[in-house]
Amino acid sequence: MGTRNNPEFDWAYTVDIVIQTADTPGVKAKHPLLAMSVGVSKPNEDIGGTTVRAVKSIQDRGHRVSRLTADMGYAPNLKPENYVVPLKAMGVPIVTDYKKPQKGIQGGVGGSVQVEGGHYCPSTPIGLLEASLDYEDSIIDKSTWTEKMIERQRYSLRAKERPDADGHRPMMCPAVGPGATVECALRDIHNKSSKLAKPYISERKTPKVPDRICKQSSVDFGPHDGVEHEQLIPYGTPAWQKTYKHDRNTIESFNDFLKSGPESLDKPSFRRVRGRAAQQFMVTFHLVSANIRKIARFLRDARRVMPKVRHPRKRDTLGRSDYVRPERQPKTEAAKKPAAKRAALKKAQTPLKT
Repeated sequence: MGTRNNPEFDWAYTVDIVIQTADTPGVKAKHPLLAMSVGVSKPNEDIGGTTVRAVKSIQDRGHRVSRLTADMGYAPNLKPENYVVPLKAMGVPIVTDYKKPQKGIQGGVGGSVQVEGGHYCPSTPIGLLEASLDYEDSIIDKSTWTEKMIERQRYSLRAKERPDADGHRPMMCPAVGPGATVECALRDIHNKSSKLAKPYISERKTPKVPDRICKQSSVDFGPHDGVEHEQLIPYGTPAWQKTYKHDRNTIESFNDFLKSGPESLDKPSFRRVRGRAAQQFMVTFHLVSANIRKIARFLRDARRVMPKVRHPRKRDTLGRSDYVRPERQPKTEAAKKPAAKRAALKKAQTPLKT
């Protein structure tokens, strides 16, 4: 067995399981949510590569991957070239959370500021840019944070065109064009812009030295600009909160299903084999067993809600029976009298309680 200080032995493995989740959070899936792929690796070794290979395996089998939701231990903490970049090349967007060091302003392009996966006007109120940090420090409550996340989207840069073949995309100031979401002293109001009230950025609040995002019609963003924080849904918005919570609850429920069921994946005594390949083999068998239980439970629950179908008797459909169930007739006054006498007699025979 060796000793615990012997680097030639692995004393623990990490299991990365990719499972299905409902495409639309809150809408029950029309099929059981199954484990689709699994990878076994050493702790903190090639986590990104293991996950990317698992997702690629799913795509290679012809399945569509509309999003990949993972906790804050993945995207913001892994090297982009090992995780986010290959997933983006595969067309798989990410939904994730951030640790405190990744919140707030994280640089920018052409004078814009990048905050939690989004790119914003440099004149965005600081209270909106640092709202997640304030919520982290309990300066504001959750409802206030959510309101600020919604308001912050007004200052978000907008795509002028779709990304080209190389992944370059022109982004423009939120005060430009008919779809402007703010008004700025540095920009003329488009004649087709909505007349609805918008936040106004006065000249005093604009940058002292305006950069390209404030002067040009658009700024080119490369395929890797801000890619390490990029995600599918604007962070902190109600849509993000609903999707992230739903998907995380789904995986935690599946983990509990694996541990509390007959597979008992968390018990080493159920996997008395050595080596990563052997552990991969055993884990795969446990997941197949769990998937079969998931399917059986789904079919059982589906049968419970199905209305019971009454089939006519064969002799009736073939006309071989002349039996007709008589219709129940309402009781006449004469028929009611014997019943009333029996009730009175029974009451008279009932002993009194003292």
